[in-house]
Amino acid sequence: MAVNKPQRHILFALGRYHERYALILLDKPLQASLSKGAFIELLTNAGLAGKKERALYKNLEDLEKAKLVSYDNRTLVFTEKGRKEYERLVQGLDPYFRVVDMLEKTNVLKLTKKATMQLRW
Repeated sequence: MAVNKPQRHILFALGRYHERYALILLDKPLQASLSKGAFIELLTNAGLAGKKERALYKNLEDLEKAKLVSYDNRTLVFTEKGRKEYERLVQGLDPYFRVVDMLEKTNVLKLTKKATMQLRW
């Protein structure tokens, strides 16, 4: 089954959530967990989903049928297949992340003599 754009969006959001909280909880004997309802609430309240709650539930159900995510013990997690799909998605986006990261952390005017900044109103 091919993963469509809304499903990739959900996979990416879920993967970033787990990565972010795994780093925060790295030195603690805790693990981040997230239920379907909490995940959907997170997406809708943060304005990350342009869909209604029912459509998000349906996409999550489709991801479960495709064996990309599972709902174990009231916790939404990746399957091995889902983790590989997420990693493939991140690899495709990595060049864009590097550009954003470089622009945020570097004064690009110092990288070249010819670069100038012009303000136009």
